[in-house]
Amino acid sequence: MSNTELVAEFIRASEANQVQTALDLFAADGVWIDPAGKVYERDEIAPYLVEQIELLHTFHAQGTSVNYTQSVEVAEQDEARVYLSATVNQADGIEVRRFVDVFRIRDGKIVAKDVFAK
Repeated sequence: MSNTELVAEFIRASEANQVQTALDLFAADGVWIDPAGKVYERDEIAPYLVEQIELLHTFHAQGTSVNYTQSVEVAEQDEARVYLSATVNQADGIEVRRFVDVFRIRDGKIVAKDVFAK
């Protein structure tokens, strides 16, 4: 699986509420960093992911959509970074939030998911 396919699988599993599948894509020492800078260690990722999935379902129930762009990969010496941007749009199309997820990947696993939003 390529790095961009790994990120796509994480998004797919998350949207399908397949928490364990999404978690299995993280390295043993993987972290998730939220837009405020809070770092979720490996054992904290599952509850945070569940919160994010619930938020996504709330968005969908309100007619709000999350729209991802095509990911961009940048290879470095021992790891890769995959950048994935998205917008959150109300039912009328008005953009209410933008964000970029930066996935650091090493040896086929996510070592960090760093989220930047405004």
